[in-house]
Amino acid sequence: MCINVTHMKKTYILIVLLAALMLSGCDFFRRVAGRPTSEDIEVKRVEIARVEEQKAREQARLDSIAAALEQARIAEEQAAKDSLDALAALKEKGCMMYNLSSLKGLSSGDLQHRYYIVVGSFKDAANADKFIERVSKHPDMDPVKVRFRTGMVAVGVCPRNRIAEIAALIDDVKSKSFCPKDAWILVNEE
Repeated sequence: MCINVTHMKKTYILIVLLAALMLSGCDFFRRVAGRPTSEDIEVKRVEIARVEEQKAREQARLDSIAAALEQARIAEEQAAKDSLDALAALKEKGCMMYNLSSLKGLSSGDLQHRYYIVVGSFKDAANADKFIERVSKHPDMDPVKVRFRTGMVAVGVCPRNRIAEIAALIDDVKSKSFCPKDAWILVNEE
């Protein structure tokens, strides 16, 4: 009988332990052992997923910036090539180009664009005004009066910021009745 009571006590303890294990799960023993519980593991998993998502978004942003920079580099190289081609075409056509410093600069005003096709130069500003009226009858010419420090007044047309655009327009401008054969390009830079 002594063996049965002892055996029953052991069985009872074993049943209590199994019940405690079943009711408390592994987290009880993990906590007792100082190990992370399933709740701790889930919090860490969510945090790792959030960090990975942030890294992925940051990498996508960096990839987007790199792609934009590459596109800008390619566009800049193409613009430089187009400019060189335009300059070669203008040289081949015998079209002269002058910048403001070679013409002693402007006396007043500020030109808004980098390039102008100059279709007339006058000592008298009134003559320039009359010429502008004549040129204004042609669409898309956008005539501009340019006053130089030398006292001369020029009439520029087709203001543009890219030399390739001017090169594409020069033949059309020269074909107009108001345009002299010696039209030239003003480069708005000192």
